Parts: sequence; C-alpha cells; structure tokens
Amino acid sequence: MIPLIKDFLKENGSAVIHFNNGEKVEIISLDVWGLPDHTYHAVATGGDTLFFDTPDVITFVSSK
Repeated sequence: MIPLIKDFLKENGSAVIHFNNGEKVEIISLDVWGLPDHTYHAVATGGDTLFFDTPDVITFVSSK
C-alpha cells in the first residue's frame, strides 16, 4: 500500500488515504521512519501531522 500512496503523491501532488475506521485524509507527503519497527509519518494538506504504526489501518487510496 505504501508504494501505491507514494505513486499517487508523485503523480498528483496529493493522495487521499482511507482508514479502516471510515476516516479519510488528504496528504501531501508520506515518510517511513525507524528500523526495524516502522512508523509512518504523513502531512495532511491542512498541515496536520499523522503518525501510524502499520499500513494495515489503510483500506485504500484515491486521488482528490
């Protein structure tokens, strides 16, 4: 899922990630921090910062 999100960001400048709790957020960047336990760091279009421990919380990604 992470490569798909990064492709959306590269092609469109933003990506909407849809979480398994029904929430969705438009992001403008996504980074992976830390080894071996990854933390995913995303910045939303409004400037909010999101952190999540696993991409399993994302159900799908779409363009704006």
